Amino acid sequence: MHAVLSLCCLLAQASGLQLGQLRPTCTSVRAAGPIAGLFDMFQETEEQRLAKEREKEEQYKAMQAMQQRRRDPVANDLEISKRRNLETATRAAQQGNLPDNWAAAVDAQSGETYYWNKETNVTQWEPPLDEMVAILEERQRQEMESLVEEVTGTKK
Repeated sequence: MHAVLSLCCLLAQASGLQLGQLRPTCTSVRAAGPIAGLFDMFQETEEQRLAKEREKEEQYKAMQAMQQRRRDPVANDLEISKRRNLETATRAAQQGNLPDNWAAAVDAQSGETYYWNKETNVTQWEPPLDEMVAILEERQRQEMESLVEEVTGTKK
């Protein structure tokens, strides 16, 4: 409303009229028209806004994780190889290829294969897959680090 009066004053001065001669024709605020709430459905609710913020935060964290993996290609490759290493260790254990301190034997009563650690004398029904995967990962880490050293000319 103030802007309209200021505009009227400028027009009056420009045309040479006095302010007393100008009278505003509309003194009340205009009522809302028939389309006043039509576009309200396109406004976000607080819940939608928070969901978008959470999604953006998750995307940002995923991007940071990817950047971190790119900074350490050896660790990234080992992470990708975990499932393959577990499958390889399982096949090796089934064929009797175990770490040096482990042995396999068949239980006379059940006919099932069990495994025992020669150093600790611990027996178990499952092969020592964790230890086998760790051995595989260490070998792969050494190979990858030597390749990185060869390519970059730096030593870790």
